[in-house]
Amino acid sequence: MGWDIVMTNQKMAEKGHPEMVDFWLNKDGELGVICIDGSANNVSYTCTLDDLKATNPKIYRSVMAKYVFPLPFTEVNIQLPYKPDIESEDTELYDDMRKYAYDHIQFIHDCEYDSFVAWPLLSHIMDAVNFSPRQIFKAVTASGKSRALEVSMNLSYRPMIVTNPTGATLWRTIEKYHPTIFIDTYHDLAGINRSDADHVFEDGFTRGRRVPRCNINLEVEFFDTFAPMAIATKEEVDEDFENRAINYQLVKNTREVNADIDFEAGRKLRTRELAFRYQCATDVIDLAPVRKKAKEIVDKPVKLDGKNIILESRTREIARSLMLPAIKFGHADAVLEVLALSQESAKDSLLVTPEAQCFYAIQALVNNLNGQSVECMTTRMTTEQFNRDKEDRGDNPSGIYNSSTRTMTAMIKRLGYPLKTGQTDNTTTFSSVNFEKIHEANLSKYGKRPDKLESDIVE
Repeated sequence: MGWDIVMTNQKMAEKGHPEMVDFWLNKDGELGVICIDGSANNVSYTCTLDDLKATNPKIYRSVMAKYVFPLPFTEVNIQLPYKPDIESEDTELYDDMRKYAYDHIQFIHDCEYDSFVAWPLLSHIMDAVNFSPRQIFKAVTASGKSRALEVSMNLSYRPMIVTNPTGATLWRTIEKYHPTIFIDTYHDLAGINRSDADHVFEDGFTRGRRVPRCNINLEVEFFDTFAPMAIATKEEVDEDFENRAINYQLVKNTREVNADIDFEAGRKLRTRELAFRYQCATDVIDLAPVRKKAKEIVDKPVKLDGKNIILESRTREIARSLMLPAIKFGHADAVLEVLALSQESAKDSLLVTPEAQCFYAIQALVNNLNGQSVECMTTRMTTEQFNRDKEDRGDNPSGIYNSSTRTMTAMIKRLGYPLKTGQTDNTTTFSSVNFEKIHEANLSKYGKRPDKLESDIVE
């Protein structure tokens, strides 16, 4: 195959099962198939099901048994693509997709159109990568987040929008159909459904993460979570979400965009993307040099507002995947700029977390030790400093929402600091064992205590 990783089983191919199968509909509503026969040196078929039945009944039987029923992609408002033309390379595909995005959405930064387009292209070649970058569209009500999600859905591979999904339905859908998952109003998910969706969002970023469950016969089954996923939300999301995603902050439009989504134009673009998928799989488009260049690019600094931004490990994982279509179509610099913006945005979100504020309180105590041991510091002192910092920031002017020592002790432990045992929460002191190493690690993550926090150490 044209890529290193293939989700299908080679033994299946040897038995006559196709290695890749996708479906299309012609304008008369006739169902067709495009597939690769791995047992015949990757011969590809692009024909109606009737023609496939006549020319290769073995492949036809496999397609009908394994891949067709049920086929939910014919039952949603995003129709199957038309019959793809895989004979010639489509050099204008990216630019046409970018224009389509520009006509339907307004982003803050022009480079965001490039990352937006690279993502659905990547969704068509997920077999070639180990990491699945997420998309997050954030905005207040009536500012375009749902519109952006729908436009992305109209360009993506096997798009499926789900409402209030359970964990079981998400795992089984991904395992069976390998779709691109979209969830609107993610902020409305609650309880176990929210917890399960969060796990799929985070764990499905990396290939190989599977959910084990027992079936009715008490046999263990494993469900794949690796699939492209995009959400729209009004809420701020935590750092574990942001650092796995391309983050888009949308605002109310200041220019004219299409009032209605052009689903037909999107369907035609998806048809061309499907051709791109099979051209990559059959080496008509060679991804090997693209992948090599991607590995080189992601380790270099990215220019952003006059500064050199070093991509962190998680951002590099996103980049290694998203760079494949970006480099192939000549838009790598713009996409890297978006990833640098996303990384800096995630950092800003990280610095306002309770854990960051707890660390800044600990810094205040350390900065005022005056040669004394860290074992003079207590969790009560940290709590009082934390609450005073909240007042200084204006977050808690009346002191009504002060944090408790018990809460602060748990937070200190999450930051990794060693505490002496056998004491109550109010009198628990820090231990000097490995303190400096852990403090340096937190300093690297959260940075120095902000200058605007002028409060002194609590006596």
